[in-house]
Amino acid sequence: MTSLRPGEVASQMQRLPRGVMLWELAGENEAVVVAKIASVAADRESWLQLVATPELSARDRCSLTEMGIAAFIHHPEDLPRLRQMVQGHFARAGRVLH
Repeated sequence: MTSLRPGEVASQMQRLPRGVMLWELAGENEAVVVAKIASVAADRESWLQLVATPELSARDRCSLTEMGIAAFIHHPEDLPRLRQMVQGHFARAGRVLH
């Protein structure tokens, strides 16, 4: 797991064919992050994208889902419920995480 600034995402993703990207949406970075989400969705369909955010309107959730966001995380306690989704993502590539 690596923490990146939005501008560092593309170079990191070039090195890996598949992965999971957890984006944090906060007021000060929303526009930059949404642009990166759209870019990843267009260029790297093999990446599973998740968004951590305290709250989103139904309209914003729909928009992000259309851009390829697979799940929304509102609290750290939400992460375990995504285990099966993440394992399935890597299983499709022939790699299963344990």
